[in-house]
Amino acid sequence: MGDTVFHFSVGLLTGTLGLLPLFFVRMRANDKMAPFFALWFGVSFGLALWAIAPGFLAWAGVPRCLLTGWWMNIFLLHPLLNTMKHSGFLVGTVCMFMGVAVMYSALLLVIWKRIDIGKKSHFTRIESDSGPLRDRSPDRRSNPR
Repeated sequence: MGDTVFHFSVGLLTGTLGLLPLFFVRMRANDKMAPFFALWFGVSFGLALWAIAPGFLAWAGVPRCLLTGWWMNIFLLHPLLNTMKHSGFLVGTVCMFMGVAVMYSALLLVIWKRIDIGKKSHFTRIESDSGPLRDRSPDRRSNPR
């Protein structure tokens, strides 16, 4: 179980950190972020499932000699990681938490930035007096009374 958690977290971190630079590029360009987050979550969790595929193959009855060969490194270095680290339950859990925390923090950052942009575009200070902020949103009509 520990090895499965470790391999899952390696796949999750690979997807998360691999698309992190693209996140910053899209965020600075003020692009729509919802499609990117769908892609980011899909790639990250897809790579996580890809990394534990040899565990499913072993459970299905594929001989161990096929699962430990160099050709299985296509599953995010599965045999190599098995020789380097055994019983990685704690390490895998911490890495999985880090991957999810990075994606959640990025989501909160985008929400915070969009709310901040929304406040700046609808409220402006009137130059004639330095009084309170007044609503300048286009959907409100000024009704002098």
